[in-house]
Amino acid sequence: LHARDLGGQLTMQAKRHTASLLGLLKSLDDVWLRIRRLPVPQVLKEQVIIQALWPKIFHATGINVCPDQVISKLRTKVCKALGHGLAGAQPAVRLTLLSSNPLLDPGLYCLWTTFRDFRRLTSKQPYLLLLWQDFMAHFSGHLHPGPFSVLLNQLELLSWHLHDPPFVSDHTGHQFDFLGLAEDQLWTKAVHGWHLRLSRTLARRKDIDGLLGLDWRPTQLALQSLPPLALASMQALVE
Repeated sequence: LHARDLGGQLTMQAKRHTASLLGLLKSLDDVWLRIRRLPVPQVLKEQVIIQALWPKIFHATGINVCPDQVISKLRTKVCKALGHGLAGAQPAVRLTLLSSNPLLDPGLYCLWTTFRDFRRLTSKQPYLLLLWQDFMAHFSGHLHPGPFSVLLNQLELLSWHLHDPPFVSDHTGHQFDFLGLAEDQLWTKAVHGWHLRLSRTLARRKDIDGLLGLDWRPTQLALQSLPPLALASMQALVE
């Protein structure tokens, strides 16, 4: 049993359903073409995707896990819409490290939306913390549709470990209050963990064997200091 309600995907059974989500993605095919043809700077196209398309696609994503194949398809569509599509390129790296905003990557956007919405709802409904603690006290290792399973899935992507809620250990082993930590600090931790995840994936390639990590901050600082002509030249080299 599954259906869409108020724009979100509801599932009333253990089996996951992606038909409605795939249908939504199919309906946006013309939108990607329009973005590619827009006579505006690249940064504005990126803002359109982050501010208009991602909220539409990932609305209520905190109650159902978004399949990896959907994230992969979205990365491909974004790269094509922005004119990035050379063979051998890594869309996740291109969107996370070499764009104006790392949230252009659908995987990171989905993860951060899950974190942000969970914290916001818990702050408004304190009893959710008790439900979260009860869920973990009886957790058998099986994930089901719902916010607690989705959050566990997203934490696992970053190699974070959930202790007695709301305490979480990040990829460095540092334990913190997931609900009480300042949002900017949580964002920094999440982005760092995401980059480490990307580096582990990239390290499987022989041409970059031995890669230990990625950091977007030096890249962003360098991009911000370049004049427009130099930036355009560098982007051409990147492609």
